[in-house]
Amino acid sequence: MSLSAFDLFFLVKELQFLVGAKVDKVYHQEDDLILVLHKGGKHLLKITPSALFLTSQKFEPRSPTPLCMFLRKRLSQAKLTTVEQLGFERIVEIVFTKQETFHLIIELFSHGNVLLCDKDRTILAALHTQQWRHRTLKAGESYQPPPLQKSPLALKAADLTSFSKSLVKTLATEYSLGGKYAEEVCLHAKVPKEAVKLSDGEMKRLLRAIKALAAKTPQPGLQGADAVPFKLHSLDAPFVPYVTLSAAIEHLPAAPKPDTARLKAETILRKQKEKLAELEQEAGDSRAKGDLIYKNYAYVQEILDAIKAAREKDFSWDEIAKRLKTRGVHLKNKKVEVELD
Repeated sequence: MSLSAFDLFFLVKELQFLVGAKVDKVYHQEDDLILVLHKGGKHLLKITPSALFLTSQKFEPRSPTPLCMFLRKRLSQAKLTTVEQLGFERIVEIVFTKQETFHLIIELFSHGNVLLCDKDRTILAALHTQQWRHRTLKAGESYQPPPLQKSPLALKAADLTSFSKSLVKTLATEYSLGGKYAEEVCLHAKVPKEAVKLSDGEMKRLLRAIKALAAKTPQPGLQGADAVPFKLHSLDAPFVPYVTLSAAIEHLPAAPKPDTARLKAETILRKQKEKLAELEQEAGDSRAKGDLIYKNYAYVQEILDAIKAAREKDFSWDEIAKRLKTRGVHLKNKKVEVELD
C-alpha cells in the first residue's frame, strides 16, 4: 500500500507524541530506514519507499552502510522537535536538533526517497540520487519539493463551480484526496461523483463533508487492502480495528514481489511483436505499390522517357511541370507524383 496525502494527514497527528524523543540508533536495510527513538520507552520508526510507521517487528542488524554511518554520526542523541506534513503532499519532514539542526525529509511517492538536510535545507545525504526537469535530489543541492498541489482543506465554493473531468477524479488527483477518500466525501455529501458541475447546495455539502472527514476522531483499522484512520463506507470490505494507524499499516498484507525477469521478458516480447506488425504493414504497403507500378509499367516508363527527353532539350523543370500537369501528372521538387489505378 502507498499512503495517500490524507493517510499522512492522520498519521502525522498520531506521531506527535514522538516530539521530544531522542535518537538512539539508525539502521539502513536496502530501501528501508529504521530510527530507534527513546521517549518513555523504545519506539522503532520504520521508513519504507511508500510508508512510514511505528513497528514492533524485530530485525537483524546488519553491517552499517555508508549512509547509515553518516546518519548515525549526525542524528545520534539528537532530539526530535517536529513532525510535519509538507503542505498536503505525500512528504513528511522530521526536524532534529543537537549542536546543529537537521531536517529529515521523507518523500513517499514515485520510488520514494529520504534526504537529510541542514538548517538551510541543503541536502547532506540522499537515499537515492534523483533527477527531474525542475529539481535534483543529491548531496550539495538545495532541497526543492515538487510543485505543491491544492489542499482539499483550503477548498472554497469558487473552486467547485465546474470541472474538466468528474468530481471524484478532480478531488482525487488535483486536490490530493486520493481515490478512496474522494469517493467517501462524495458519498457523505450525497453528491454524484461523476458530476462535472455542482449546484450551490451541493458545493456547501461537499465542503462540509471534507471538513468533517478531516476533523473525524481516528478509529484506525484495516479495510480490505487499505490501512485507514476510520471505517470508510465507500469501501466494500470488512473492517478490522487496530489501536493505531501505524499498527494497521504494519499489518497490511505484504504485496507479492513482481517477477522482474518475467516482466522484462514480456516487455521485450511485446515490443518485438509491435515491431514485427509494423514491418509486416510496411512490407504489405511496399508490395501493393510494386504491384501497382508493375501493372502501369508502360505508362510510368512513358512519363519518365518524356521527362528525360525534355531535359535533353534544355526545358526547365517548371516548363516540364506545366506540361505534365495537363496529363494529370505532378512534378514537385523533381519528384513525380502519378495517380495510378
